[in-house]
Amino acid sequence: MASNGSNGGERRTARAPHPRLGVPELAGVCTYEQAAGSGLGVEENVALLKRYNWVETRLTDLILTHLTATPEWEVKDALCLHVWLDSEHAKWLQERVSELRHPPHNFHHAPDAALEAWLQEALRSRDTIELLTALYQVVKPALLAAYQAHLEKTHPLVDQPTRRFLRFIIQEEEEMIAWGRQALEALLVDDAARERSRAWEAHLRAYLAAAGAVGLEPPAATAAEPPAPRAVEPLQPDWTPRRDSRFESFNYHFPPHWIYAQRDRPADERMLALVCKRLLEMDVPEMMASIIWRAREEALAEGKPRPWAYTADMCRQVWDEARHSMMGEAWLVHRGVDFTQVPLNVGFSLGLNQLATAREAHAALYWIEQGLMPGKTGKAYEFRTARETRNPLATLFMDYDWADEVLHVHIGRRWLVKELGSREEAERLGSEAFGRVMAIRRRQGLEGAQDTEQREWWPDFCESVLGYRPEPLAAEVYETPDADAPWLKNA
Repeated sequence: MASNGSNGGERRTARAPHPRLGVPELAGVCTYEQAAGSGLGVEENVALLKRYNWVETRLTDLILTHLTATPEWEVKDALCLHVWLDSEHAKWLQERVSELRHPPHNFHHAPDAALEAWLQEALRSRDTIELLTALYQVVKPALLAAYQAHLEKTHPLVDQPTRRFLRFIIQEEEEMIAWGRQALEALLVDDAARERSRAWEAHLRAYLAAAGAVGLEPPAATAAEPPAPRAVEPLQPDWTPRRDSRFESFNYHFPPHWIYAQRDRPADERMLALVCKRLLEMDVPEMMASIIWRAREEALAEGKPRPWAYTADMCRQVWDEARHSMMGEAWLVHRGVDFTQVPLNVGFSLGLNQLATAREAHAALYWIEQGLMPGKTGKAYEFRTARETRNPLATLFMDYDWADEVLHVHIGRRWLVKELGSREEAERLGSEAFGRVMAIRRRQGLEGAQDTEQREWWPDFCESVLGYRPEPLAAEVYETPDADAPWLKNA
């Protein structure tokens, strides 16, 4: 006799499954059979997510502290993308932890001393070979393996939100590792480079073994004592911007800064100037890496850690500015032009990194961006200039460059203006810092200028690309106070 449910001790008669329509069950995220399986509990899930988050934040640090001094241009390009992706992954992880009964606090504390010791060693990578080895041979592969294991272990129904973003992260990590290994292989040009990479990989793997793994696995009983650490002193990043030997980095004459704003010049010359200005924008990531790192370290020292959203927003801008540089790179390559022949001086990033505080440097960047917002000048004028030439690629590039800069102004308002209390104070501080640093640059007072010919290169370059020699640029332009900010008079 079937139970009527009145006696909890009686055995219930098994019922047939409910009638099916043929529509996949459970929204397609899993089957009933899979939903009946086990999975990670909330506490274990959170503990793992916090470990992944710590690795992602340290990966962000690893790139920020090496991006500026990394000389290889193509590596800089990729580091700017990867630092944004890593900062986004950390943001997603922190948001998920806050959804799982855990307050979004104390993410700036290491969850495990051995895990932190491993990552601190990675932060001490000494050159591009070691940096790429740390990132793409050791840290990211270990993190990827942990993500893949987590995706398999956690319950497909109850933890679908975690599984969703893990799939995105895994795809991006796989793409980053694939790029990194190709780049490393290209740079391992001799036995000495290969041995340096091998030795650094072994060093870092020993520290990883001592930590057990990125996940919660304990160290193996047979794990050897790791070698002597490099991380015996506080980290002192090198904020000197470097470019590889293909580039001319200390010729501070850059006529495109002024030529694009001279409306009596031919539109195609002004457009070429804009293309070169885009190419030069790698100097913005080179100084923003310093801003982000220094601002966060200062806040930590004061006991007021910045929210991770600050790092994520700023790293997004790092990637945007690098994309702007790549726009110039891609346009010139499309025209068959060797873009390394443009003297891409490091004066902007060098000066602000060495002569300004993080707050002053951010204010200078915000002041520049705010000055490019008026409708008749700045980015709107740049877009119209490209459109006037009827060059579809340049027009498309300037269109998106304009959109990105609007976003960057909002990022500045969200963090810098809020911190300083008003837009007026942010612009005042930025104008003063920019003027002070650029005045030193014009006096050739920055590193490298004294030993480098400050040559005029624009006429020859313009003729090689456009087929005609432009009108000369007045020499006094380089001495006027507004020479580095022509948008202020570009009415």
